[in-house]
Amino acid sequence: MAHSTLHGAMHRDGECIPFSADIRDVAEFSLWVRSFVPETERLHFCDEGVSGQLDLRPDTSPSNIFRLFDYVPPPPGWTNYSLIARPQWTLAAHDFARLLLLRWPTAQVQLEPESHEPRPVSFQVPMMHSTLTGSLYRPVPSLDFTGDPRDCAGFSLWCRSILLAEQVSVSGDNHFLTLHPSTTVEDFLRALGAPPS
Repeated sequence: MAHSTLHGAMHRDGECIPFSADIRDVAEFSLWVRSFVPETERLHFCDEGVSGQLDLRPDTSPSNIFRLFDYVPPPPGWTNYSLIARPQWTLAAHDFARLLLLRWPTAQVQLEPESHEPRPVSFQVPMMHSTLTGSLYRPVPSLDFTGDPRDCAGFSLWCRSILLAEQVSVSGDNHFLTLHPSTTVEDFLRALGAPPS
């Protein structure tokens, strides 16, 4: 599809179609299935963890599905990235916010005091080519962010330097990169499909 290869199958009884892909392709595929299933048949859309659920109706749009998972399409020329630390995220939300402000004092950082908030930290960081925006997503956990790819590369490498984790990786637009201490901005741009600076 446009943003990924969608993998899926239909259960033998026809009751369920599990599949995985980029959220934009997931939305397109889901609405395509809805388009040929009779309106009298209820179609229920959810993710594997049932953290997002939606009844697909004939008037459901991709933006309905995007909102369900807090997804905002990036502006032209930008990419949405997710950074994940394995086996676990090692920084408390308030520590990440503090370190972010130490590195970028002009950043705007919102820290949610409620421990149950799915996104306890959100931020806007003025950088050389863009204002990078993002948030810490507790359920995965991951850092989700968008901006000019060159700025996202620098931000990712900084994150790698502060996380005490066995593995730190970044994904974006169906590409994946494991970050090492020796990873450079050019490595990031080559692996994640953006032209080198």
